[in-house]
Formats: sequence, C-alpha cells, structure tokens
Amino acid sequence: MRLKLLVAGLLGVFLLVCGLQPDGLPFAPGAAFSDSAVAHYPAAVNLQRSVRVDGQAPLWWELNMAGQPFAANPLNKTAYPLQWLALFLPPTWHLNVMIVLHIAIAALGMARWAGSLGFHRRSVLISALAYALTPRIAAHTGAGHLDLLYALAWFPWLMWAIRDWFKTPFSVQKLFGLSLIAALILLADVRLSLFAYAIGVIYAIFEAARDHRWAVALKGLPAVPLWGLLVAPLIVPLLLWQPYLSRTDLSAEEAGVFSLEPAQLTGLVLPQAHGNVETLTYVGISVAMLVAVALVAQPGKHIEWIIMCGLALLYALGSNSFFWRTLVDALPFLRWFRVPARAWLIIALAAPLLAGYGANWLHTMAEQPRAEPRPVQRVRLLALVGLVVMVICGAVTLISLPELSASGLHLLVVGGATSVIILLALSGRLRGGSFATAIMLVIAVDLILAGRSWLEWRGPDDWRTPYAQLAETLRADGADRVYSPAYSLPQQVAADYDLHLFGGVDPFQLEGVVRAIGDASGVEAQSYNVVQPPLIGAEGDDLREANRDAVPDTPLLGRWQVSHVVAPYPIDLPRLELVDQVDGVYVYRNLDYALEIDPEMIPRWVSDQQGLPDVATVQDINRTTGLVMATGGLAFAACILIYGLLTFRAK
Repeated sequence: MRLKLLVAGLLGVFLLVCGLQPDGLPFAPGAAFSDSAVAHYPAAVNLQRSVRVDGQAPLWWELNMAGQPFAANPLNKTAYPLQWLALFLPPTWHLNVMIVLHIAIAALGMARWAGSLGFHRRSVLISALAYALTPRIAAHTGAGHLDLLYALAWFPWLMWAIRDWFKTPFSVQKLFGLSLIAALILLADVRLSLFAYAIGVIYAIFEAARDHRWAVALKGLPAVPLWGLLVAPLIVPLLLWQPYLSRTDLSAEEAGVFSLEPAQLTGLVLPQAHGNVETLTYVGISVAMLVAVALVAQPGKHIEWIIMCGLALLYALGSNSFFWRTLVDALPFLRWFRVPARAWLIIALAAPLLAGYGANWLHTMAEQPRAEPRPVQRVRLLALVGLVVMVICGAVTLISLPELSASGLHLLVVGGATSVIILLALSGRLRGGSFATAIMLVIAVDLILAGRSWLEWRGPDDWRTPYAQLAETLRADGADRVYSPAYSLPQQVAADYDLHLFGGVDPFQLEGVVRAIGDASGVEAQSYNVVQPPLIGAEGDDLREANRDAVPDTPLLGRWQVSHVVAPYPIDLPRLELVDQVDGVYVYRNLDYALEIDPEMIPRWVSDQQGLPDVATVQDINRTTGLVMATGGLAFAACILIYGLLTFRAK
C-alpha cells in the first residue's frame, strides 16, 4: 500500500509541476499553439452546445472549413464513450478530467499487464509509474494530441487482454472484454490503432506459439463482429465521407512527414528539452538502463519484444527506411495514417514493461546476493560501464558543450544514480521496499524533469482573452463567415463566440472545400496541409507575414458567404472596407458579400463546387451517421452491462 501511495503521489507531483489548472489547457513550453485549444476545446464546446442548447445530435458544425461533418470526424471523438463527459463539465474542466483520468488508466493498465506476467508487486508498480510518466505521453499531451493520450492509455489494457486470453480458461466475459478494449483504442485514435492492432496480432501469435494454443486463438474470432458493431459509429461515417476527403490520395512523400532520422536515436538516452514531439525518442535513462538489465540478464526471454521493437523502429524511420517505403508501396492505404515516427509509441510501451522485467530480476538477485551466476556478472559489468560512461559523458557535456549542459547534468545525476542503485541491489545492500522506493524516485525525477520540458498548462488569459475584443467586434458587425489568411482568429475563440471560419485547422478536410479555399484566398496548396489556407511565408509560430502576398478573390469569398476578412496586415482591395483595427489586426467588411445561402441550410456550400456531395447526399450521410451513432451507443452500453454482470457473476 505504501508503494501504491508513492506512485499515486508521484503522478500527482508530475501534474502539479507541470502546472495543472482546471480552467487551463496543456501546451508545449514556448509553443504558440496546442491542439488542445485549436481542436479539442472547440469539439467539447460544440458537443455540449449541440445537445444541451440546440437539442440536436452533433452531426454537423459550421465552425471551420466552410462547414463540415462533426460526428464523422474522428478527431471530435463523438464515438468515444468518455468524450460524452463534456455534457456535464465546462470544456476546460472536461479536457483536464480526461487527461488525469487517462493517465490513471494508463498506469492501471500497465500494472494489470505486468502483474499478469508474474512480476513482483514492486516491479509492477515500477512499470506502471514508468509508463504513466513516459516522455511521449507528456509531450503529446503538451502538443494537445489528447486523442493519442486516450489511445495510449488503453494500449497496455489490450496487451493484458491478449495475454489473459491465452493464460486463463476461455469465457464469454473475456470475449466481451477484449472487444471493448480493442474498440476503445480505435475510437480514441484511428492512427494509433494501426500500431496497437499490428503489435497485438504479433503478440497473440507469440502467446499462441509459446504453449501451442492455436485453437484458443481461433475462439477469439467472434470478437471481430462484436468489435465491428462497437466501432461502426466511427468507421461507417468515415467510409461514407472517404471519397470526398483530401487525405485520400496522399503521396508517399506527404505520408512520410516527420520520419525519424537515424541521428535522432541518440535521444533514446539523452534528454531532449525541445523539438518535434513526433521524433522524441527519449524513454528515460533510468528506464533504458533497467531495459538493458532485462536484455542482458535474460536475453532469450525477450526475443518477441526485440523483434517487435525492431519492426517499430524500421517503420518509424519512414522515408529513411527501405522497409517503410516498400510497405506503403505494397499497401497504399497505410499512407492515410501519415507520420510514420508514431510507430515509436510501440517502443514507448515496451520500454516500461521491459524495465519492470529488469527491476523484477534485480529484486530477485538482491534477495540472494551470494549467488554469482553469469547473468549477475554481466549486469554488474553493465552497471559499472554505465556509471563510467555517464560520468564521462556528463562531465564532457558540462565542460565542452554548454548548449547541452542541462542534458549532460541530467545524464550524470540520473544515470549515475541508477547505476549505483543497480550495483547496490546486486550486492544485496539494497533490497525489497528500499530498492523499489529508490528506483521509483529516480525514475520519477528522470521522467518528471523530462516531461516538464514538454508540458505546461496555460490559463485562458493566454489562449482566449487576448482575442475577445476581436471576436466581439466581428459579432457586433454581424459577421457571417470570417476568412483569415494568417489565422488571426483562433478556432477556440471562434467556437466560444459561435463565429464561423472559411478555412481553419483540421486534418479532416473535404477536397472540394480545400479547392474553394485555394481559389478564393489566392493561396494554392501544393500538398496536403492540416491548415487551410496553408500559412505561406510564416516563420515558425510567427504568422504575421503569412500569405501577405496572396490576393483574395472577394466576389468568390462572397459566394462562400464570407462577410469579413481579418489579417495582421493591411489588405488593399477596393471591395474590402476597413471596419476597425483591434490589437494590430485589421477587420474588413467584404462588400461583395450578400446573404444568399440560408444560415440554417446544411451544408452552406456553393452548389456548383466540384468535388463535393450535393445537399441530398449530405443529408443522407448525416441520417446514416445519426443512426449508427445511436446503434453503436446502445451496443456499447449493452456490452459494458453484460461484461459487468459476467464479471460480478464470476466473482
């Protein structure tokens, strides 16, 4: 119990150190934008407004991209059961409850999985702590990739369910449990499900082969149609809209964005304080050393994970790997998932588990210090070499590379402390709870410091209040749709004030709308881009010069019901009338605008735009979406009820 409280306390310390606040949102330190504000906050606002205020199913929204499907967009999470907590909480509270809840789910899932592998309870808690605090979870949370956090939380639960399937007698309860967990991963994030399911299948093959239980594997086939019923609210609408999506025809070059560079593998043990979250490879030097203990002490026991992590690495290298290029050429649908470096999340899952194996072995050896088997000698040599390397590398970095001094000090202190703890455990001087407490504290210091450099919370004074006057000015002037070439009106503010954007930020885009934005804005997209129009000329997060040279087509903007244009620079066009200048942002009225499309119409699109479905087709798709939402929701509720009853009955 004492160690469980320690783990819970350390997770709480991590959240407090990162500045968790109920009315704030997570950001990466120094970043101007976060998907938590740009995407997840507006989605929570719209879900609550649609159901509680308008009394309608959240099938459509007018926020961005000239209006588009809401429930059919996987990013909005309407098919993910826990997302509906947004009906009962303010949007920021909802997102923060979801973050804390899923970090807890991640820790519990890893604990359940490690426990099923026969770990000592202390080693179970070490794996749970290492996974919940893994830097990729912290970094994706900071970037606002909350859907990835949700899916990562269920990842170890899926592996536990597969393990449990083969190690305990078959039951209908397990069938429902496996289906529910597999569905939750897909509903949380479609992209991560690719890796979760692939590794799950490989893991199941190893489990079946280990005890020659192939017949047991076949008993899991009924889980497939049950899983299909549960994920239908996401899959069916996505398939119906798929022919119209701009993401459908991605090239290999577009799909390979953020491929891992071989040089970035140094980050496996060297803390990274900034950069691209997608290429973050740090798992914690303390965790990496425990992984090394597991592999050195019992190499034959972990062949399956060596193979799976090797495959994950080859895929993560993306366009830098012949493996990935061959794979996406053979299976073009893989291009839809983009960002191959996310395969590293498999390694982020495996490392805490293997660290638990290492801690478990050390715990056993600490209880019999007189034994000198060859593995003990190898691990002792590993720890001694590690200690020397940490001291040398840390000292050289501090003396000769001042730009990396923080990483060098981290390596020296945390790596050195981990090596010393391993040596003390092997000598029998650090046993039982003392060993577990010491290694937990080192892991916590390691990962909290690493995570804090990728995650912080900011209040509404940062991401909402500065834009309130601009939004109020647009509302007072009767704005219909607003076009901003440099993203001067953030989506979270537009959502709060019920303003509608022509363009915006969203990976779910309709090809016809993308063409219309390009034609009307004068900014032609050269390749797939999550921002429309693309921010040409922007320097990092500084958007003040973005698209400054583009010439908007005011009559075409007017046809698309764009009544106002806002930009951080003056736009000299005869049909744009300056209304006001708010905090350096110019607000123009489009004199070519006339209300020609009923504000209640779905969709509010120009009727002759190529690449878009007509009104009747959109309404048919929306009706189907609503039907599968209701059916899927009832199916999920029924499955949870049946699973709960079977679990209670089994006890």
